[in-house]
Amino acid sequence: MSGEQFVLPGQQRPGAPRPEQDLYVEGHAFEGVCRLSSSWAIVSLDWMTAGVSESKNGAKKGEKAEFDFANVKALYDDEEKRRTIGELVEGYASDKQMNGSAEKQTNRDTADQFQLSVLYFLVQHYNFHLSRNLQKATESVDKAIELKASSVPYDYYMTKARTWKHYGNTQKASEVMNKAREMDEKDRYINTKCAKYQLRNNQNEDALKTMSKFTRNEVVGGTLGDLHDMQCMWYITEDGEAYLRQGKLGLALKRFKAIYDIFDVWYEDQFDFHSFSLRKGQIRAYVDMVRWEDHLREHPFFVRAAISAVKIYVRLYDKPDLAHRANGVDGGMDANERRKALKKAKKEQERLEKAEAEKRDAEKKAANKKTATGADGEPKKEDEDPQGIKLAQTKELLEDAMKFLSPLLEFSPKNVEAQNVGFEVFIRREKYLLALKCLLAASSVEPSNATLHEQTIRFRRTLDALPTPLPPKVPEVIDSTFTLLPASTSLTAHNDAYLSKHAHSASAVQAGLRVRKLLDAATQPQNEKDLIATLELSGATLEEAKAGFALLGEWSSAQEVKKAYLEAAGKRWPEATAFKAA
Repeated sequence: MSGEQFVLPGQQRPGAPRPEQDLYVEGHAFEGVCRLSSSWAIVSLDWMTAGVSESKNGAKKGEKAEFDFANVKALYDDEEKRRTIGELVEGYASDKQMNGSAEKQTNRDTADQFQLSVLYFLVQHYNFHLSRNLQKATESVDKAIELKASSVPYDYYMTKARTWKHYGNTQKASEVMNKAREMDEKDRYINTKCAKYQLRNNQNEDALKTMSKFTRNEVVGGTLGDLHDMQCMWYITEDGEAYLRQGKLGLALKRFKAIYDIFDVWYEDQFDFHSFSLRKGQIRAYVDMVRWEDHLREHPFFVRAAISAVKIYVRLYDKPDLAHRANGVDGGMDANERRKALKKAKKEQERLEKAEAEKRDAEKKAANKKTATGADGEPKKEDEDPQGIKLAQTKELLEDAMKFLSPLLEFSPKNVEAQNVGFEVFIRREKYLLALKCLLAASSVEPSNATLHEQTIRFRRTLDALPTPLPPKVPEVIDSTFTLLPASTSLTAHNDAYLSKHAHSASAVQAGLRVRKLLDAATQPQNEKDLIATLELSGATLEEAKAGFALLGEWSSAQEVKKAYLEAAGKRWPEATAFKAA
C-alpha cells in the first residue's frame, strides 16, 4: 500500500485533527491545523474533505477531492476561524494549477472535479449567513456550472436557487430550482424542494403540478386530496401561507384548518393503540406515545398554522368585507382602485366556483365507477367548501380563533408571537385580564419585542378610553400587575423615548411610528418620511422592509409615498421581487 495506512470510510487517520479539537484551537495554531507542511497539500482537515486527506499528488492519482461545508460550519461562530477557512479555500481557487497556467495536468477530469469542489465550497461559504456575500456566491456557482455545464449535478443549480432566495428574488429562485428538478425528474427530494420554492413564489398551481409527479392523482380531490390523505403538513402549511400572502383568506383558512384537523386525528389515534398495546405487552412504547400526545400541539407546524389562522380571523373581524372577496382587496387602496379590485375579485371568485363545480361533477362521474375512499379506507366525503368561503364568512370569528389560540397559549407559552396574537384576540373580546396576561408573558420572554411596545400602549389607551368602568376588582388587579406602563406615564413621551432608544432597529422604529400615528393622526406625513428612512439603517432586513411597505397600506398612504418607498427599497435590495411590483 506504498507505506500508507489503510483507513476504512468513517474512521479517523492516526494523528488526524478532529472537529471537536479544532473548536478550541485559536489564532495561528488553528491556521496551522488547516495546513500541511507539504507544499502539495490541499486540505489537512480530514473531516473537511469527506474523511480523506487530499493532496494535489493524490488528485493526480485519481482520488476524489470533495469539500464538505457541513463539517466546518460549526467553526463559523468564531470570526477568526471563519476568516481563516475562507482565505484557505480562496487560495485554492486562485492557485495557478486551478487556472491551468502552470504545470501540465495529467488527469483533466480529476482536476476539474477538484476545481468544482473548491467552487462549490465557496458558494456555500458565501451563502452562509455569517459570511454572506451573494455577489461572490453567484460568481462562484456560475463558474462551477460553466466548467462542466453538461455533467454538473443538480446540487449546483439548487445552491444557485438558494442564492437567489437570499437575494429576495423568489421568481428566479423558483425558475432555477425547477431547472434543477428537470435534471433528475425521478428524484423525490429535488421535486419536493422545487414545489416549496414555487409556493414561496406564490405559484400554488405550479407547485401542485410538481407534486403530482409523486402522488396518487386518481383519488378523489386529485393531487391535493392525496396530499391531505398523506397528511403532508409541510405542503399544506406552505400552500396556506402562499394564499395568505395573496390575500386569498378563505383558501388560506382552509389549509390551516386542515392542519388543525390532522392534529385532532393524531390525538384521537391514541385510543386505537390503548387495547392493542396492552394486548401486545408494549407498555413502554404506549407510555411514551401518551406522553408525546400530551404535548402534541406544541409541534412547529401546528404553531405556524395556528398563528396564521388567528391573524386571519383578527383581520376578518376588523374588516368583515374581506370575507366576500376572493383576493382580499387591500384596505389601503383609494376608491377607484378598490372598485377595480372588487370587480376583479368578483370575477375571480366566480371563475373559481365554476371550476370547482366542474371538478366536482367529474369526480361524481368517476365515483360511479369506483367508490372513493380516503387513506384510512373509509368512504371519502365530498368537500362542500373547497374555497374556504364558509370558513371566512363565519359569524363567530373570535370564537373560531380561540380554537387555534387556546392550545397555542397552553403548549407554546414561550412563543412571543403566540402571545402577541393572543393579545389581539382578547383585547377585541374585551377580556382585559387575559390580554394583560399575554403582555406579561411576552415581556418575560422578550422585553424588547417591538410588537409588545405597541400593544402595551394600546392596552393603556384602551383602558383609559373605556365608556363604562370595569368591575371593582379588575382595576385593582391591573394596577398591581401592569407595571410595564404605569397609568401616570405620558403615552407620547414613553413612545418618543422608545423611538430614541431603538433608533437603529427597523422593526422597533416601525412599531414606534405605528403608535405615533395612533396617538396623533396628524403625524402621518412625518411618519412616512421616517419609515422610508429606516431603509437606510445598516441592520435593516428584507423582511423588515416588506413589513414597512405593508404598514404604508395600513395607513392608506398616497401612491406617491408608496412609490418612493419602493424606489428606496429597490436600491437597497435591487433583486428583491417584493419591490419590483409597484
